[in-house]
Amino acid sequence: MQRSDPRFGSVGRIADELLSSFAQVDPSAQVALGREHDLDIPLPDPTYFNVLHDARVRALRDLSSTTPEDPIQARLKALMVERLTSDESLDHVGFTRSLLAPLATMVHAIRETFDNIAHETKADWERVATNLAAVPKAMEAYRQTLTESARDGHIVQQRPILFAASQCEQWASPYGDDFYRRLVNSQRDERLDRLASLASEATERFSTFLRHDLLPQARDSLGVGKEQYLVTAQAFLGTEIDLDEIYLFGWAEYERITVEMQSVARELGFRTIDEAASMLDHADSTPISDPRDLIAWLEEELAEVMTHIDRRWFPLNECVRNLRCDITPASMGVMYYTPGSPQQARPGTIWWSLPHNGVIRKWRERSTVFHEGVPGHHLQATLATAAGDLHPWQQLYGQVHGYVEGWAHEAERRMYLEVVADSPAGRLGSLFAQRWRAARVILDLGIHLRKAIPDHNILTNETGSWTFEGAVVALAQASGISTSMATTEVERYLGWPAQALAFSFGAKLWREQIQRLSQSSNTSEPRCIETLLSLGPMGLHNLVDTVTELVQSPRQ
Repeated sequence: MQRSDPRFGSVGRIADELLSSFAQVDPSAQVALGREHDLDIPLPDPTYFNVLHDARVRALRDLSSTTPEDPIQARLKALMVERLTSDESLDHVGFTRSLLAPLATMVHAIRETFDNIAHETKADWERVATNLAAVPKAMEAYRQTLTESARDGHIVQQRPILFAASQCEQWASPYGDDFYRRLVNSQRDERLDRLASLASEATERFSTFLRHDLLPQARDSLGVGKEQYLVTAQAFLGTEIDLDEIYLFGWAEYERITVEMQSVARELGFRTIDEAASMLDHADSTPISDPRDLIAWLEEELAEVMTHIDRRWFPLNECVRNLRCDITPASMGVMYYTPGSPQQARPGTIWWSLPHNGVIRKWRERSTVFHEGVPGHHLQATLATAAGDLHPWQQLYGQVHGYVEGWAHEAERRMYLEVVADSPAGRLGSLFAQRWRAARVILDLGIHLRKAIPDHNILTNETGSWTFEGAVVALAQASGISTSMATTEVERYLGWPAQALAFSFGAKLWREQIQRLSQSSNTSEPRCIETLLSLGPMGLHNLVDTVTELVQSPRQ
């Protein structure tokens, strides 16, 4: 997409200027603009955040004087106003510059940079070297930001700080991942070895800073409270919500899914869900422990579901089929998706990590394949890119959690109904994943807002208000994941308040809007899905408005 594309009018010119301003400090914006660059790692010092802040303020001021009539321009303006306003609100309450949530910080962005750089040609390794050399600068830059934020009174709770420190130590330690040194080990290059050692040392210094300097200043409260939670919820969802109503929704979802799981357990011949799960774990004669076997299984699962989508939903283009599976060399115990580069030079990638016990049981994990790959994140990202009607700013900065995670979770549910419906084991695995997301809603709201635990509930034996330990036990029971993984999950909720709502609540809203559009237009739900995904990411409020627009003007 060229800049100043006339389809985007005056709104597009504002988006162009915004993207150019971001590109002063953000390498991702340089990629979106098609600019040559060597450094992929951001240097997130206070200046970095000030440049983004100033650019957002200018763009919001300029957007206020535009009145686009064209639907493409109007949708772009609505998204920009919503995103920029949300980002400014997050910055105002100190969330952005104090962020240390597991999997979501600048620390993780720095490390994950190396997952997305090719490691094949001499030029690739030169790029690795350039970015390795920047790791100490980037770590020092974020130390400055966190220090300044703490002076301004913005600092996260103790547990996210300890988690981030532990993660850094794991990456840097020769007895842990030893990530940077292992990254270059195959090259036997003295310069790369030295740069990797310096990157590891910088990561260790950052961990020391977190433990010795930041931790003593941190608050020991478990949650952030209602005032900040409302801001983060608005930003993560892109819509206003009733917190009490969503808490009740979480409990209702949990109970509904549990009843369905009990029915499947009886279908398998067992009295309880736990008995059925234990039997399936024991009976899974081919658990996966070899990374090569894991990749082969992922590719096989994706090929099967792509065939299903291609035949039953709509034809898939080559961009969707250009999907890579790989193993992350860092032991995070999570799976995630990274979109392909704008010109498809780098394909979208599903990153998987083996759990601590080294074994994956397939009956439990198919939902994750649907969520991260097809028809989840990868389908959503590639359909939006292929449509050609998205401004580069929207593709890069318009990803609202309620939209993308809500769709991915709804994609899981649809594959539960369409692909694993004939397999009781597959259905139970999918239901575990659905119950996990419902429990997230309960625990996230419960922890941050100190919500009361209902009497006689089926999730926990805790009474009164939630504790960290009680939340870990409840989540492990609800989802079937290990205690260590449940601990990581609850740590994430502490550092990323309200993000956990995006999955179940976002899926609910997606489902309602798909049905609404299908019924009004007499079009199949898969075709409505294709239409909505092709319009690109947006906040959930904007999604409702967009469906209203399509219902009232179906030819637009």
